[in-house]
Amino acid sequence: MVELKIYEIGDENRVDLINYPFIESTTPLVSFLESYHSYEVRNIERIPKNGGGIIIGNHGFIAYDMYLLAFKYYELHKKMWRGLTDHVIFKIPILREIFLALGIVDGNRKMASQLLENEEFLIVFPGGSKEAMKSSKERYKLKWDGRYGFLKMALKHRVPIVPTICIGIDDIFDVHVDGYELAGKFGLKDFPLPIFSGRFGLPIPKPIKLTHYIGEPIYFTENECNSHDDINVLRKIQKRVKKVLEKMLIDGLKERELWDKQEN
Repeated sequence: MVELKIYEIGDENRVDLINYPFIESTTPLVSFLESYHSYEVRNIERIPKNGGGIIIGNHGFIAYDMYLLAFKYYELHKKMWRGLTDHVIFKIPILREIFLALGIVDGNRKMASQLLENEEFLIVFPGGSKEAMKSSKERYKLKWDGRYGFLKMALKHRVPIVPTICIGIDDIFDVHVDGYELAGKFGLKDFPLPIFSGRFGLPIPKPIKLTHYIGEPIYFTENECNSHDDINVLRKIQKRVKKVLEKMLIDGLKERELWDKQEN
C-alpha cells in the first residue's frame, strides 16, 4: 500500500513533493472512471512532450476530467502535469495530503513561476470556481471576466498555452442554482452554496460520455511576451484565446449531438 506523506506547514510551497508511486496507485480508479464515462481523447499528440506550458480548459462542477487527461499524458510520457489550487485546501486533513501527493501546490504566482521555470506543465482553469459553480443553465459557458493571470505567466515565461475542452463534464451533474449567487443571498462571498444532483437524484456523477479535444498549442510573439504587464495586450490575447475554446466547444457539442442521435 502506498503511504501518503504527512502534511507540514509550508509544504504547499514546495514543488518537489509529487509522489509518483501514489499517482501509479490511482490507476484502478482512473480505469474505472474511463469505463464509466466511455472516456476518450482527441489529438493528445498536440501537447508538447517537453519545455513546459499551460494547459487550459473549461471548468466543470467536479473537474476530475482533467486528471483523466493528465493521466493519459502520464501514461505516454511518464510525467505528470502540475496543478495550482486555493490555499484553503491545505487546511483540510487527508485532502491536503492527496493534493500534495498529486503535485498540486498553492495557487500563487511565485509557485506558478517556479514550476514553469522547471519546464513543468501547469493545469489552469481560467474561469476558476466562478465557472465551476455556474448553474446548468450556463452549461459550457466560459466565465473569464478579469482572468489574466494565466496569460501573464505564459507570456512572462515564454511558454505556449494548450487549449483543451471536455464535452460531457457539464452534464454529469445538474447544478440547480449558481453557487455564488445563492451564497450572496446569505451574505457569503467566498463560500459558494451549490445545490446539485446526479444519478438517481443523488450526488453521484451520471455515466455521461466524456470526450477531451486538444487544440493546437498557442504561441506568442516576442513583442507580446515583452508586454506581459500591459492590460491592453492581455485583453486582446484573452479574447483571442477564449474564441479558440468557444469554437472548440461549439464543434464538440455538435459532434456530441450527432453521436447521441446515432446512439439512440
